[in-house]
Amino acid sequence: MQKSSTMEGATAQWPERIWVVRHGQSAGNVARDHAEANNITLIELEHRDADVPLSAALRAGTRADHEDAERSPFVEHLVDGRLPLAGYADLAAQQHAVYRALEAAGDRLVAAGADAGLVFAELERVPAIEADLTYLVGDDWRARVRVLPATADYVARLEEVGDDLPRYAAHAYTRYLGDLSGGQV
Repeated sequence: MQKSSTMEGATAQWPERIWVVRHGQSAGNVARDHAEANNITLIELEHRDADVPLSAALRAGTRADHEDAERSPFVEHLVDGRLPLAGYADLAAQQHAVYRALEAAGDRLVAAGADAGLVFAELERVPAIEADLTYLVGDDWRARVRVLPATADYVARLEEVGDDLPRYAAHAYTRYLGDLSGGQV
């Protein structure tokens, strides 16, 4: 655990490592890559990805990562109410950057008529996070918070793939499910 903060003049506990989990590599793609690498002409699959519900596949594929995250001191302190105010404000600042990029991508999809009904205004988080940051940090929060490098990398990835509906959907599903319901559905 290292000490750092995204707010000037504040100190918060942060983990030394943040895990970014990439969802979406199908069993079929893995089997194809293996077959191509080994000159195999017949690909045998135990099941087709389409036969496995996405939620079940995500849950099974990310279980170990979720358990590791849940045992991290940062998350334990967050869940049991022991996270210092500065740490919570730092988390809100990171979420602001992420949701600003995600919601901007959703807005572009809607404007292009390419959202296929997958962008929900009811889930919009940016105004509420901004209100939280104003309360937690002050009216000058935009000048006082900083985005961590890992968050900036994730935001760049959202900006890169956000106009592609399936990729947008994968990020939106993961963010909203994880952040708004703690992954519990």
